[in-house]
Amino acid sequence: MKRPLPTYFRPSETLQFIHSTDSKGSAVNLISGTTNSPVIYYYNNKTYQVWKQRESTGYDSRAMIWAYNHETETEGSDYDLRTVGEVSGNTDYHPSPVVIVADDGHIVVAQEFPRVGTGNHNDAITIKRSDNIEDETSWVNAKAGTAGYWTFVGTWQPDNSERLAYPSLHKDSSGNLYVICRRYVSGGNWLRIYKSADHGVSWDNGHDITYSGNTDLWHYPVPFKTTTNNTLRLGVRVLDTTISGSGAQKNYYIESTDGGVTWGDISGSHSQDTTVSPILQATLDDAAYDYLVANCADFGHDTMWMSAATIDDSMIPYMQTIEYDIPAVDYGYRMFWWDGSNWVNSIIKDNTNVLGRMTLIHVLDNEFASTIVELEGANNTLDLYKTYNLTDWAKDRDIAESSGLTGQTFISTHYTFNYPKLKYRMLVARWGIDVNYSDIFVEVTI
Repeated sequence: MKRPLPTYFRPSETLQFIHSTDSKGSAVNLISGTTNSPVIYYYNNKTYQVWKQRESTGYDSRAMIWAYNHETETEGSDYDLRTVGEVSGNTDYHPSPVVIVADDGHIVVAQEFPRVGTGNHNDAITIKRSDNIEDETSWVNAKAGTAGYWTFVGTWQPDNSERLAYPSLHKDSSGNLYVICRRYVSGGNWLRIYKSADHGVSWDNGHDITYSGNTDLWHYPVPFKTTTNNTLRLGVRVLDTTISGSGAQKNYYIESTDGGVTWGDISGSHSQDTTVSPILQATLDDAAYDYLVANCADFGHDTMWMSAATIDDSMIPYMQTIEYDIPAVDYGYRMFWWDGSNWVNSIIKDNTNVLGRMTLIHVLDNEFASTIVELEGANNTLDLYKTYNLTDWAKDRDIAESSGLTGQTFISTHYTFNYPKLKYRMLVARWGIDVNYSDIFVEVTI
Protein backbone atom coordinates (compact mmCIF):
# COMPACT_ATOMS: atom_id res chain seq x y z
CA MET A 1 0.00 0.00 0.00
CA LYS A 2 1.81 3.10 -1.24
CA ARG A 3 0.83 6.69 -0.71
CA PRO A 4 2.23 9.52 -2.83
CA LEU A 5 4.91 11.67 -1.27
CA PRO A 6 3.23 14.91 -0.24
CA THR A 7 4.48 18.42 -0.64
CA TYR A 8 7.17 18.92 1.99
CA PHE A 9 6.22 21.06 4.99
CA ARG A 10 2.53 21.61 4.92
CA PRO A 11 1.01 23.90 7.54
CA SER A 12 1.61 23.00 11.18
CA GLU A 13 -0.36 20.31 12.99
CA THR A 14 -0.09 17.95 10.01
CA LEU A 15 1.50 14.59 9.42
CA GLN A 16 3.36 13.94 6.21
CA PHE A 17 4.00 10.51 4.77
CA ILE A 18 7.61 10.03 3.71
CA HIS A 19 8.48 6.38 3.18
CA SER A 20 7.07 2.87 3.45
CA THR A 21 9.03 -0.27 4.29
CA ASP A 22 6.41 -2.19 2.31
CA SER A 23 8.83 -2.67 -0.58
CA LYS A 24 10.53 -5.88 0.51
CA GLY A 25 8.95 -9.01 1.87
CA SER A 26 5.42 -9.75 2.92
CA ALA A 27 5.65 -9.29 6.66
CA VAL A 28 7.89 -6.32 7.30
CA ASN A 29 7.76 -5.08 10.86
CA LEU A 30 9.67 -2.32 12.52
CA ILE A 31 10.49 -3.83 15.86
CA SER A 32 10.34 -6.88 18.09
CA GLY A 33 10.56 -6.38 21.80
CA THR A 34 9.37 -3.21 23.43
CA THR A 35 12.26 -0.96 24.32
CA ASN A 36 15.24 -1.51 22.02
CA SER A 37 16.25 1.93 20.76
CA PRO A 38 17.13 4.07 18.88
CA VAL A 39 15.51 2.86 15.70
CA ILE A 40 15.27 6.39 14.24
CA TYR A 41 18.31 8.64 14.61
CA TYR A 42 19.10 12.11 13.27
CA TYR A 43 22.59 13.30 12.30
CA ASN A 44 23.73 16.23 10.15
CA ASN A 45 20.55 16.78 8.13
CA LYS A 46 19.81 13.08 7.67
CA THR A 47 17.50 10.73 9.53
CA TYR A 48 18.33 7.02 9.63
CA GLN A 49 15.84 4.26 10.35
CA VAL A 50 16.40 0.54 10.93
CA TRP A 51 13.83 -2.23 11.16
CA LYS A 52 13.57 -5.98 11.00
CA GLN A 53 12.34 -7.70 7.89
CA ARG A 54 10.97 -11.19 8.24
CA GLU A 55 9.32 -12.71 5.20
CA SER A 56 7.56 -15.45 7.18
CA THR A 57 6.98 -16.40 10.78
CA GLY A 58 10.17 -18.45 10.92
CA TYR A 59 13.89 -17.86 11.23
CA ASP A 60 14.47 -15.94 8.02
CA SER A 61 15.01 -12.30 8.92
CA ARG A 62 17.39 -9.45 8.38
CA ALA A 63 18.08 -5.92 9.53
CA MET A 64 17.24 -3.15 7.06
CA ILE A 65 18.29 0.52 6.94
CA TRP A 66 16.97 3.60 5.15
CA ALA A 67 17.75 7.31 5.32
CA TYR A 68 16.10 10.63 4.48
CA ASN A 69 18.12 13.69 3.49
CA HIS A 70 16.35 16.74 4.90
CA GLU A 71 18.54 19.22 3.02
CA THR A 72 17.80 17.81 -0.43
CA GLU A 73 14.38 16.41 0.55
CA THR A 74 15.23 13.04 -0.95
CA GLU A 75 14.96 9.53 0.40
CA GLY A 76 17.28 6.61 -0.07
CA SER A 77 16.45 2.99 -0.83
CA ASP A 78 15.89 0.19 1.65
CA TYR A 79 19.26 -1.48 2.20
CA ASP A 80 19.76 -5.06 3.36
CA LEU A 81 22.35 -5.52 6.15
CA ARG A 82 22.43 -9.31 6.15
CA THR A 83 26.03 -10.57 6.47
CA VAL A 84 27.76 -13.66 5.12
CA GLY A 85 27.27 -15.27 8.52
CA GLU A 86 23.50 -14.93 8.34
CA VAL A 87 22.19 -17.73 6.15
CA SER A 88 18.66 -17.75 4.78
CA GLY A 89 16.44 -19.73 7.09
CA ASN A 90 19.04 -19.59 9.86
CA THR A 91 18.83 -16.02 11.10
CA ASP A 92 17.57 -14.56 14.34
CA TYR A 93 13.81 -14.63 14.82
CA HIS A 94 13.79 -10.93 15.76
CA PRO A 95 17.13 -9.18 15.11
CA SER A 96 15.90 -6.08 16.95
CA PRO A 97 18.25 -3.67 15.14
CA VAL A 98 19.18 -0.27 16.57
CA VAL A 99 21.11 2.58 14.93
CA ILE A 100 23.26 5.53 15.94
CA VAL A 101 25.81 7.75 14.18
CA ALA A 102 29.28 8.05 15.70
CA ASP A 103 30.87 11.47 16.06
CA ASP A 104 33.14 10.69 13.09
CA GLY A 105 30.07 10.23 10.89
CA HIS A 106 30.11 6.45 10.56
CA ILE A 107 26.74 4.74 10.98
CA VAL A 108 26.64 2.00 13.61
CA VAL A 109 23.97 -0.71 13.74
CA ALA A 110 23.68 -3.31 16.50
CA GLN A 111 21.41 -6.34 16.27
CA GLU A 112 20.74 -9.79 17.65
CA PHE A 113 22.63 -12.54 15.86
CA PRO A 114 21.91 -16.28 15.49
CA ARG A 115 24.77 -18.20 17.03
CA VAL A 116 23.75 -21.80 17.57
CA GLY A 117 21.70 -22.76 14.53
CA THR A 118 18.16 -22.95 13.25
CA GLY A 119 15.42 -22.52 15.82
CA ASN A 120 17.35 -20.21 18.14
CA HIS A 121 17.21 -16.51 18.81
CA ASN A 122 18.37 -14.02 21.40
CA ASP A 123 21.77 -15.63 21.01
CA ALA A 124 24.38 -12.92 20.56
CA ILE A 125 24.94 -9.32 19.44
CA THR A 126 26.78 -8.11 16.35
CA ILE A 127 27.74 -4.50 15.64
CA LYS A 128 28.07 -3.23 12.06
CA ARG A 129 29.88 -0.05 11.01
CA SER A 130 29.41 1.65 7.64
CA ASP A 131 32.30 1.84 5.16
CA ASN A 132 31.81 5.54 4.54
CA ILE A 133 30.61 8.40 6.69
CA GLU A 134 26.93 9.35 6.49
CA ASP A 135 26.34 6.73 3.80
CA GLU A 136 23.61 4.22 4.62
CA THR A 137 24.41 2.16 1.51
CA SER A 138 28.10 1.46 2.25
CA TRP A 139 28.30 -1.85 4.14
CA VAL A 140 30.63 -4.01 2.03
CA ASN A 141 33.07 -4.65 4.87
CA ALA A 142 30.40 -5.19 7.50
CA LYS A 143 28.48 -7.64 5.30
CA ALA A 144 31.73 -9.54 4.69
CA GLY A 145 32.47 -9.74 8.42
CA THR A 146 35.63 -7.62 8.14
CA ALA A 147 37.30 -6.67 11.43
CA GLY A 148 36.76 -3.03 12.33
CA TYR A 149 33.42 -3.02 10.51
CA TRP A 150 31.79 -6.13 12.00
CA THR A 151 32.15 -6.97 15.69
CA PHE A 152 30.78 -9.93 17.57
CA VAL A 153 30.22 -9.24 21.27
CA GLY A 154 29.79 -12.04 23.75
CA THR A 155 31.17 -15.56 23.52
CA TRP A 156 30.68 -18.37 21.02
CA GLN A 157 28.99 -21.04 23.09
CA PRO A 158 27.12 -23.61 20.99
CA ASP A 159 25.64 -25.23 24.07
CA ASN A 160 23.44 -22.17 24.48
CA SER A 161 24.81 -21.45 27.94
CA GLU A 162 24.94 -17.69 27.39
CA ARG A 163 22.62 -15.52 25.34
CA LEU A 164 22.48 -11.79 24.60
CA ALA A 165 19.38 -9.91 23.48
CA TYR A 166 17.53 -6.58 23.22
CA PRO A 167 20.43 -4.23 22.43
CA SER A 168 20.28 -0.47 22.86
CA LEU A 169 22.86 2.03 21.59
CA HIS A 170 24.11 5.02 23.59
CA LYS A 171 26.55 7.86 22.98
CA ASP A 172 28.01 10.33 25.47
CA SER A 173 29.25 13.84 24.77
CA SER A 174 32.86 12.59 24.63
CA GLY A 175 31.94 10.48 21.61
CA ASN A 176 32.13 7.09 23.32
CA LEU A 177 29.60 4.52 22.12
CA TYR A 178 27.91 1.90 24.28
CA VAL A 179 25.79 -1.19 23.68
CA ILE A 180 23.65 -2.26 26.63
CA CYS A 181 21.76 -5.54 26.37
CA ARG A 182 20.18 -8.33 28.31
CA ARG A 183 22.41 -11.33 29.15
CA TYR A 184 21.05 -14.55 30.50
CA VAL A 185 22.50 -17.93 31.36
CA SER A 186 21.57 -20.79 33.61
CA GLY A 187 21.49 -19.26 37.08
CA GLY A 188 20.54 -15.68 36.41
CA ASN A 189 19.82 -12.64 34.27
CA TRP A 190 22.04 -9.59 33.86
CA LEU A 191 22.27 -6.29 32.04
CA ARG A 192 25.63 -5.99 30.31
CA ILE A 193 27.46 -3.02 28.77
CA TYR A 194 30.05 -2.86 25.98
CA LYS A 195 32.06 0.28 25.17
CA SER A 196 33.83 1.64 22.10
CA ALA A 197 36.24 4.59 22.41
CA ASP A 198 37.05 4.71 18.67
CA HIS A 199 33.66 5.37 17.04
CA GLY A 200 32.69 1.71 16.81
CA VAL A 201 35.89 0.29 15.27
CA SER A 202 36.62 -1.87 18.31
CA TRP A 203 34.72 -2.81 21.45
CA ASP A 204 35.81 -3.96 24.90
CA ASN A 205 34.85 -7.31 26.41
CA GLY A 206 32.04 -5.75 28.40
CA HIS A 207 30.92 -6.23 31.99
CA ASP A 208 27.67 -6.81 33.84
CA ILE A 209 25.97 -3.86 35.53
CA THR A 210 22.93 -5.52 37.18
CA TYR A 211 22.24 -9.10 38.30
CA SER A 212 18.86 -10.64 39.10
CA GLY A 213 20.25 -13.47 41.21
CA ASN A 214 18.08 -16.20 39.66
CA THR A 215 16.53 -17.34 36.39
CA ASP A 216 13.00 -16.22 37.33
CA LEU A 217 13.66 -12.46 37.29
CA TRP A 218 14.45 -11.13 33.83
CA HIS A 219 16.18 -7.75 33.44
CA TYR A 220 15.45 -5.59 30.37
CA PRO A 221 17.17 -2.29 29.48
CA VAL A 222 15.08 0.83 28.83
CA PRO A 223 17.27 3.44 27.10
CA PHE A 224 17.03 7.19 27.54
CA LYS A 225 17.59 9.48 24.60
CA THR A 226 21.12 10.57 23.75
CA THR A 227 22.09 13.24 26.24
CA THR A 228 24.21 16.35 26.02
CA ASN A 229 26.56 15.34 28.82
CA ASN A 230 28.56 12.31 29.89
CA THR A 231 25.90 10.78 32.13
CA LEU A 232 24.55 7.43 30.97
CA ARG A 233 20.95 6.90 32.07
CA LEU A 234 19.14 3.59 32.02
CA GLY A 235 15.79 2.20 33.05
CA VAL A 236 15.73 -1.38 34.32
CA ARG A 237 12.52 -3.31 33.81
CA VAL A 238 12.23 -6.53 35.81
CA LEU A 239 9.84 -9.31 34.84
CA ASP A 240 8.95 -12.11 37.25
CA THR A 241 8.39 -15.19 35.10
CA THR A 242 6.81 -17.14 37.96
CA ILE A 243 3.66 -15.05 37.56
CA SER A 244 1.63 -16.53 34.72
CA GLY A 245 0.83 -14.18 31.87
CA SER A 246 2.50 -11.25 33.55
CA GLY A 247 4.73 -8.51 32.23
CA ALA A 248 7.20 -6.57 34.34
CA GLN A 249 6.43 -5.85 37.98
CA LYS A 250 9.24 -3.54 39.08
CA ASN A 251 11.01 -0.66 37.36
CA TYR A 252 14.28 0.99 38.36
CA TYR A 253 16.54 3.86 37.35
CA ILE A 254 20.36 3.74 37.35
CA GLU A 255 22.98 6.17 36.06
CA SER A 256 26.71 6.38 35.45
CA THR A 257 28.96 9.44 35.16
CA ASP A 258 32.25 7.66 34.44
CA GLY A 259 31.64 5.84 31.19
CA GLY A 260 29.62 2.92 32.48
CA VAL A 261 32.02 1.78 35.19
CA THR A 262 30.34 3.07 38.34
CA TRP A 263 26.53 2.95 38.48
CA GLY A 264 24.33 4.35 41.21
CA ASP A 265 20.91 5.70 42.12
CA ILE A 266 19.74 9.21 41.32
CA SER A 267 20.20 10.66 44.81
CA GLY A 268 23.77 9.43 45.24
CA SER A 269 22.81 7.34 48.25
CA HIS A 270 24.43 4.29 46.65
CA SER A 271 26.86 3.53 43.85
CA GLN A 272 29.36 0.82 43.06
CA ASP A 273 32.07 -0.17 40.62
CA THR A 274 30.26 -2.65 38.39
CA THR A 275 33.50 -3.87 36.81
CA VAL A 276 34.11 -5.49 40.20
CA SER A 277 30.56 -6.76 40.76
CA PRO A 278 27.13 -5.90 39.32
CA ILE A 279 24.36 -4.27 41.30
CA LEU A 280 22.31 -7.06 42.87
CA GLN A 281 18.53 -7.32 42.79
CA ALA A 282 18.48 -6.99 46.58
CA THR A 283 20.34 -3.69 46.29
CA LEU A 284 17.89 -2.39 43.70
CA ASP A 285 15.07 -3.25 46.13
CA ASP A 286 16.75 -1.77 49.21
CA ALA A 287 14.46 0.95 50.60
CA ALA A 288 17.51 2.88 51.83
CA TYR A 289 18.36 3.70 48.21
CA ASP A 290 16.45 5.39 45.39
CA TYR A 291 16.69 2.84 42.59
CA LEU A 292 13.04 1.74 42.63
CA VAL A 293 10.80 3.97 40.50
CA ALA A 294 7.59 1.95 40.35
CA ASN A 295 6.32 -1.37 41.71
CA CYS A 296 3.02 -2.66 40.35
CA ALA A 297 1.97 -3.83 43.84
CA ASP A 298 2.06 -0.22 45.07
CA PHE A 299 -0.50 0.75 42.43
CA GLY A 300 -2.86 -2.21 42.78
CA HIS A 301 -2.04 -3.84 39.43
CA ASP A 302 -0.63 -7.16 38.31
CA THR A 303 1.74 -5.62 35.81
CA MET A 304 3.58 -2.32 35.42
CA TRP A 305 6.42 -1.79 33.01
CA MET A 306 8.51 1.12 31.82
CA SER A 307 7.90 1.82 28.15
CA ALA A 308 9.65 5.10 27.34
CA ALA A 309 12.17 7.46 28.93
CA THR A 310 13.54 10.94 28.32
CA ILE A 311 15.13 13.90 30.10
CA ASP A 312 14.36 17.61 30.31
CA ASP A 313 16.76 20.50 29.75
CA SER A 314 17.91 20.22 33.38
CA MET A 315 18.80 16.55 32.83
CA ILE A 316 16.01 15.33 35.11
CA PRO A 317 14.85 11.84 34.04
CA TYR A 318 11.22 11.15 33.12
CA MET A 319 9.76 7.70 32.48
CA GLN A 320 6.45 6.48 31.12
CA THR A 321 4.87 3.29 32.45
CA ILE A 322 2.02 1.01 31.42
CA GLU A 323 -0.10 -0.72 34.06
CA TYR A 324 -2.81 -3.35 33.76
CA ASP A 325 -4.21 -6.51 35.32
CA ILE A 326 -4.14 -10.12 34.20
CA PRO A 327 -5.96 -10.88 31.95
CA ALA A 328 -4.83 -7.74 30.17
CA VAL A 329 -7.60 -5.16 30.56
CA ASP A 330 -7.94 -1.51 31.56
CA TYR A 331 -4.54 -0.18 30.58
CA GLY A 332 -3.28 2.88 32.41
CA TYR A 333 -0.36 5.18 31.64
CA ARG A 334 1.74 7.30 34.01
CA MET A 335 4.74 9.58 33.89
CA PHE A 336 7.33 9.33 36.68
CA TRP A 337 10.05 11.82 37.51
CA TRP A 338 12.47 12.72 40.30
CA ASP A 339 11.39 15.81 42.27
CA GLY A 340 14.66 16.14 44.16
CA SER A 341 13.81 13.75 46.96
CA ASN A 342 11.29 11.19 45.67
CA TRP A 343 9.98 9.49 42.55
CA VAL A 344 6.58 11.07 41.88
CA ASN A 345 4.07 10.47 39.12
CA SER A 346 1.04 11.77 37.26
CA ILE A 347 -1.65 9.86 35.38
CA ILE A 348 -1.50 10.43 31.63
CA LYS A 349 -4.52 8.30 30.78
CA ASP A 350 -6.44 5.70 32.77
CA ASN A 351 -8.66 2.80 31.68
CA THR A 352 -7.80 2.57 28.00
CA ASN A 353 -8.59 -0.50 25.93
CA VAL A 354 -5.51 -1.07 23.76
CA LEU A 355 -1.92 -1.91 24.63
CA GLY A 356 0.45 -0.03 22.33
CA ARG A 357 3.97 1.29 22.28
CA MET A 358 4.18 4.85 23.51
CA THR A 359 6.59 7.74 23.17
CA LEU A 360 7.34 10.32 25.85
CA ILE A 361 8.58 13.67 24.54
CA HIS A 362 9.87 16.67 26.45
CA VAL A 363 8.75 19.75 24.56
CA LEU A 364 9.71 22.80 26.67
CA ASP A 365 9.99 23.55 30.39
CA ASN A 366 7.16 21.55 32.04
CA GLU A 367 5.47 20.72 28.74
CA PHE A 368 5.50 17.05 27.79
CA ALA A 369 3.74 15.04 25.10
CA SER A 370 2.83 11.37 25.04
CA THR A 371 1.42 9.20 22.27
CA ILE A 372 -1.13 6.56 23.26
CA VAL A 373 -2.87 4.01 21.07
CA GLU A 374 -6.62 3.88 21.67
CA LEU A 375 -9.41 1.87 20.08
CA GLU A 376 -12.13 3.86 18.35
CA GLY A 377 -14.69 1.65 16.65
CA ALA A 378 -12.82 -1.02 14.71
CA ASN A 379 -9.62 0.97 14.34
CA ASN A 380 -6.68 1.86 16.52
CA THR A 381 -5.92 5.56 16.69
CA LEU A 382 -2.78 7.35 17.77
CA ASP A 383 -3.73 10.09 20.23
CA LEU A 384 -1.48 12.83 21.50
CA TYR A 385 -1.77 13.78 25.18
CA LYS A 386 -0.06 16.83 26.64
CA THR A 387 0.73 18.38 29.98
CA TYR A 388 2.00 21.87 30.70
CA ASN A 389 2.54 21.47 34.45
CA LEU A 390 3.69 17.80 34.78
CA THR A 391 0.51 16.71 36.57
CA ASP A 392 -2.56 17.55 34.48
CA TRP A 393 -2.85 15.66 31.19
CA ALA A 394 -5.44 16.08 28.45
CA LYS A 395 -5.91 14.78 24.93
CA ASP A 396 -4.57 17.28 22.43
CA ARG A 397 -5.62 15.57 19.19
CA ASP A 398 -5.79 12.41 17.13
CA ILE A 399 -2.56 12.54 15.16
CA ALA A 400 -3.89 10.59 12.19
CA GLU A 401 -7.24 12.38 11.94
CA SER A 402 -5.62 15.81 12.17
CA SER A 403 -3.63 14.80 9.10
CA GLY A 404 -6.54 13.43 7.11
CA LEU A 405 -5.78 9.74 7.68
CA THR A 406 -9.24 8.76 8.88
CA GLY A 407 -10.79 5.33 9.17
CA GLN A 408 -7.52 3.44 9.33
CA THR A 409 -5.48 1.65 11.94
CA PHE A 410 -2.56 3.80 13.05
CA ILE A 411 -0.08 2.39 15.56
CA SER A 412 2.97 4.32 16.68
CA THR A 413 6.24 2.69 17.56
CA HIS A 414 9.00 5.30 17.82
CA TYR A 415 9.82 8.96 17.30
CA THR A 416 13.26 10.21 16.35
CA PHE A 417 15.48 9.30 19.29
CA ASN A 418 17.44 12.54 19.54
CA TYR A 419 14.51 14.72 18.51
CA PRO A 420 15.48 18.02 20.28
CA LYS A 421 18.03 18.56 17.53
CA LEU A 422 15.27 18.72 14.95
CA LYS A 423 13.03 21.50 13.77
CA TYR A 424 10.45 18.75 13.29
CA ARG A 425 10.16 15.12 14.29
CA MET A 426 9.92 11.89 12.35
CA LEU A 427 7.96 8.91 13.58
CA VAL A 428 7.54 5.37 12.45
CA ALA A 429 4.04 3.94 12.51
CA ARG A 430 2.00 1.17 11.01
CA TRP A 431 -0.85 2.68 9.05
CA GLY A 432 -3.62 1.07 7.05
CA ILE A 433 -5.57 -2.16 6.95
CA ASP A 434 -2.44 -4.22 6.31
CA VAL A 435 -0.35 -3.31 9.35
CA ASN A 436 2.47 -5.78 8.78
CA TYR A 437 4.76 -3.07 7.50
CA SER A 438 5.95 0.27 8.85
CA ASP A 439 5.84 3.77 7.43
CA ILE A 440 7.80 6.91 8.24
CA PHE A 441 6.06 10.22 8.73
CA VAL A 442 7.18 13.75 9.49
CA GLU A 443 5.15 15.61 12.07
CA VAL A 444 5.91 19.29 11.78
CA THR A 445 4.84 20.25 15.28
CA ILE A 446 4.10 18.58 18.58
